[in-house]
Amino acid sequence: MRPESLAGVYLTPDLEAQKNHGLPPFIVFQTRITPEFEIEQMGDGFPCNDEAHAKELMKTIEARNVTVPRVMMANWAGYFGLVTMTNFQVCSEGLELFVYHKPKEIDGQFCKFSLKYYRTYLGKSAEILNEEFLPTTDPQIANRILQEKAEALRRNKKTPANAVQPKSQIGVIADDSGLMMESRFLVLSNAFPETIALMRKADISTPQEVYDAFNRDMFALTGKTDEHLLLSQQKFEELAKRIRKNRRNKQKGIDPIEFELVGGWLFKGYANMTPEQRREALQKLGLNPPSAGAINKICLRLKLPRFRKPGKHS
Repeated sequence: MRPESLAGVYLTPDLEAQKNHGLPPFIVFQTRITPEFEIEQMGDGFPCNDEAHAKELMKTIEARNVTVPRVMMANWAGYFGLVTMTNFQVCSEGLELFVYHKPKEIDGQFCKFSLKYYRTYLGKSAEILNEEFLPTTDPQIANRILQEKAEALRRNKKTPANAVQPKSQIGVIADDSGLMMESRFLVLSNAFPETIALMRKADISTPQEVYDAFNRDMFALTGKTDEHLLLSQQKFEELAKRIRKNRRNKQKGIDPIEFELVGGWLFKGYANMTPEQRREALQKLGLNPPSAGAINKICLRLKLPRFRKPGKHS
């Protein structure tokens, strides 16, 4: 690694420290390589509940060494699309038990302990959000309160308060964890063929290759790009051919009916509808859909996951 490169390291507190001080099983630290090739810690440790999460964060830290924007699939509230990401933050909230050498008297009660609620951004120092004084001088009672509060916090973090997770008519949350990824790829591949092809080979494609492909796709689609295009003779001829084809086509890019079906499959409950009900729903949106049978063929081609059981439904 070269100087100023970022790297992640993690440690595992012993069981006694985890039990008595509320420490997590794993703590990840962001570090950098100094010009003298020494390791320097950046910010406070980031808590993790399992080793898989710790290793994932270490990969996130290493990804910050790549300066090229990353092209990613994003989905939110019935929509989806490709986005470029140049900066990102990983955040965690937690609490710790603080011991005062001299008890404080608050509202007529002596408090030797407090719970400090904090927020930690990866690679930065923790930020204290709130402090709650505990009306006790007994360490066992303080530790019991710490464990209870920590468990309540972990339960709440399983579903973040700011996460958009609406339920569809079939009770499947919109955060589908890759369930819809192939369907989204199929819809976007008409507009971004090179980008999607490389994203499908994520294990062997570099961020630079994907970003260059994204810019070529954008230029073929819109005639505009934020970056200078470096093209081989073959890539230039392929791009010119695509531009001419797009100019001839009345409808180019993303098909609105396909986009609506995939975006609303879980979010709007299209997965639980009959083909005729889907056609009526699309018609109400003014999308001029084809017949119910044609819509069913579109759903099959887009490899949309099936949840309804075959047969008639009231």
